[in-house]
Order: sequence, then C-alpha cells, then structure tokens
Amino acid sequence: MSQRIACIGFGGRAASFVTSYRHLGMLGRDVEFVAIFDIDVQSAQQWRDRVEIDAVVYDSLDVMLTEAKPDAIIIASYDNVHLDNFEAILSRDVPVMIEKPLEVSPTRAQKIVELAQKKTAPVLMAHNMRFAPILQRARELIRQGAIGRVNSFRFEN
Repeated sequence: MSQRIACIGFGGRAASFVTSYRHLGMLGRDVEFVAIFDIDVQSAQQWRDRVEIDAVVYDSLDVMLTEAKPDAIIIASYDNVHLDNFEAILSRDVPVMIEKPLEVSPTRAQKIVELAQKKTAPVLMAHNMRFAPILQRARELIRQGAIGRVNSFRFEN
C-alpha cells in the first residue's frame, strides 16, 4: 500500500520530489501525492500538471488536512514560513519532511527543532539536490571507480 503524501507548497522543489520518486519507480507503488496546499493555487496546479499527478490542490491548509488525511507531509513552502506551516500541522502525528533550509533564522529553526523533539512521528529535513542528475552521475562514477579514490566531495547549489 502506498503512502499518501500531501505537500505544503508546490513549486519546482516539490515537483522535483515527484520526478525523483517516478525515476526511482516508487511513484504509485510506494508513494502517492494526493494533496497540495499552496498560496498560489494556479501555479501549484500548473506544476502538478507538469509532473502529471492527480493531487487535489487546496487553497486552505486546514481543509486539505481534513479531507486528504495524508500519511506524510512535505513542507516545501517559502523558507520563511516553514515554522508557521510546521506549527499548523503539529496535531497530525504523521512523518514530516521539511525542505531545506529549515528556516530563515537560527531562532525560527531552533523552534522547529524543539517542536520536532516533542513529536512521536519522524521529522526530517531534506536537500532537494539529493537526486539531481549531476549528483547521481557523480555517485555512479565514484562507485565505478572511474575517477579514482574520492577522499572528499562538496557540492554547492
């Protein structure tokens, strides 16, 4: 049974997750994107259509959570409202993945950490470049030994 995922914020970052799950063969089998909340409904619908998923786009976070009943939530909204969105979903004891950066200030990021420590469900932070084609190719070359022994690797976006 696939996990029903809801996204808070659905632009290029969140759409890249859909693409990655599809590329990995997980879309529809392990994960299903069922709901999207975004302050720009039209843009979210365009991104949804571009990545070809059937998720319902909502203009209300509360309505989305009530109707969609997601198994997990991805927060990929504007960075400066990650804390606000996280606080809004705290009553849902489902896994949450927050797109990087965690927040825009150390104080707001620390607040997310403190709130996350009180949840029983996992709270994760992810880097959207993890599945970027250039990094996947680098990983492949390293595994093949094509570029010799790698002692250190650094990527900046």
